[in-house]
Amino acid sequence: LPVCGRFGVRAYPDRFDFPFPGNVRPLFMALHIAEPEFLDEESLAYLRRFEPIGCRDLFTARLLRGAGVKAFFNGCVTMTLDRLRPSHTGARAGRYDTAESRAFIDKGFTPSPHGDPGCLARDFDGNLGAALALLGRYRAAKEVRTGRLNAWLPCRAMGVPATLKTAEEAGRGISRADPRLDGLIDLDEGGFRDVALRFEAVAQPVLSAVLEGKGEAEVYALWREVCAPAMARTDAMIAERNAKYPVPEVSLDSLGLNRIPVQTFGAEREPADDEVHLLFAFDANLAEHFPGTLEGVWRHATRPLTVHVFGRGLDAAMFERWAATFPGTRFVRRDLSSFTYGDNLWLDAHTTVSTMDRLLAPELLPDVEKIVYLDVDVLVRRDISELFDTDLGDALLAACGVNLMNYRHFTPAYGISRGSEIVEIFRNAFFSGGTAFCREFSVGVTVMDLARMRRERATEKMLAVVQACGLNDHYALNLIVRERKAPLARKWHHIYDRERMDDPAIVHFAEDEKPWSAHPFIPFRKEWQRNIARARKRAKLSNSRGSA
Repeated sequence: LPVCGRFGVRAYPDRFDFPFPGNVRPLFMALHIAEPEFLDEESLAYLRRFEPIGCRDLFTARLLRGAGVKAFFNGCVTMTLDRLRPSHTGARAGRYDTAESRAFIDKGFTPSPHGDPGCLARDFDGNLGAALALLGRYRAAKEVRTGRLNAWLPCRAMGVPATLKTAEEAGRGISRADPRLDGLIDLDEGGFRDVALRFEAVAQPVLSAVLEGKGEAEVYALWREVCAPAMARTDAMIAERNAKYPVPEVSLDSLGLNRIPVQTFGAEREPADDEVHLLFAFDANLAEHFPGTLEGVWRHATRPLTVHVFGRGLDAAMFERWAATFPGTRFVRRDLSSFTYGDNLWLDAHTTVSTMDRLLAPELLPDVEKIVYLDVDVLVRRDISELFDTDLGDALLAACGVNLMNYRHFTPAYGISRGSEIVEIFRNAFFSGGTAFCREFSVGVTVMDLARMRRERATEKMLAVVQACGLNDHYALNLIVRERKAPLARKWHHIYDRERMDDPAIVHFAEDEKPWSAHPFIPFRKEWQRNIARARKRAKLSNSRGSA
């Protein structure tokens, strides 16, 4: 079976149609991996049996190489379509646009949508006939505009004037950063033809051997032989990318972290041997809600607490009130109001720059070995000491995996569209930072080994990709930590609207609706409201005593 196309699409919520049945002998000529999470150990072992793996795009080749599979960039089989449908020599007629929505059809173009519900009712021959008719229409067209890779490449192969509509250039269509385009999008006509000819040079002798009845061992030996030049070309392509778009380094000495002011409030005592260190990073927008969060921590704590706050716009008076509200708790304030992360920072809509400040924890807390980081929009319902005592082994941190269906790994690798140079720098960082087969984790609740992160220069590495690519803290942490993480029991990071759990230890209100909003049907909202009421009452009492 010559394997060309997009694989790793879920057939069911928890299953991919891969590996193939045992009676199939695959020749992987133009593989694209749609979702990297389908590359489990079984799939990787299967691919290694039949390597080298020809890939439709350079991204997939690098992804497989990062997982220890020999792979090369080969292009798409549709780039050889002129062998079946040569360029049209007569008069051309018709301009077509493949957009599904008429609102996105360019003026002067006829809609040519590829969505066809009728395909479900036709047999194979009927659908093949419909596809050939569509190719025939495009072959004689004056122009085709499309945001679809599977229309753009065939049209170019047949000599049709075809324009790929990109999201960056036309406000719609495919993103230039889409990995399906890696190695293909910037090909001029000569480069396009070279890729097609090289594809044919690999496919023709091997398929001829199959049709001549050669044995399996002989066919795969020939496959490895004819793919050797393509493997070498891919080596050269990757080396050129790495040299052209290096990930810049960041010097911590130049950032002035040692000039960030530090103040301590609250409990005047020597640090205890069983001290629990907590970290919060937020700005004045969340200051009024912070006592509701800390109340759950304080009420259930069985050991001394030191609460480190990386704040923006939080004045000393706030810390004095919090110290009075939560007796026995030491607060350490670091004011990061003037610290910046560059001009191209890419933040989620519901976050502010203060969430980035957690990346500085290993360097700003040089005397702290281990810490629990919490977002402010959480409800703590158990003793935080148990979470703090999580065994990290040789991991950099402990966290829960992202619990979303079809959530793509390292979304920036697919969706970042801040310019071609940024995309290339990000991809080089992605593929040079260790295994590309890694499971994404949530960062709202983490246990961090700050000592190990300092030894491995984690902050420098994270800030390098932040400044070069504008990544937010979630992606910077995922990119640098990868599989160097310990699993965290789901009870410690329950996101209420993504799963059901009757008695979680920590509830994270991660979406738009927060426990302090007016929405009455948020699970655990009343419990959080009771916490903030308790904290405010105690604050009022302590203030009255202070006045007296």
